[in-house]
Amino acid sequence: MQFKRSAGLFVTGVWLFIAGTVVSWFGVMTGISSANSYFSSGPAAGSVFAMLLGGGAGLAGFLCFAVAAHRALFKIDALYVPVKMDGVYVPAPQQHVPNPAPYPPHYPPMQR
Repeated sequence: MQFKRSAGLFVTGVWLFIAGTVVSWFGVMTGISSANSYFSSGPAAGSVFAMLLGGGAGLAGFLCFAVAAHRALFKIDALYVPVKMDGVYVPAPQQHVPNPAPYPPHYPPMQR
């Protein structure tokens, strides 16, 4: 079984989540300050766009993080772990890994 990599997706998800949260809060604060000004009738369009962009990036980051965590936990669950029964560790069955390249058998040197 071939496992998919998860570290890059995990780091991407964390950074997207953090950046999306920062951009979204920037949009919220800009919208609040522009809505509270004397000549404004509501939040500026740029602040609404920043809120939506940040929310979308945060959601995408959370989904990347969740997929990476699922992949990593799937790898961990596939590991063989020895089990402790009645105070004695019972070794886990070893997985047979075939030799990737068939080499000729190694014979010891002949004795003369």
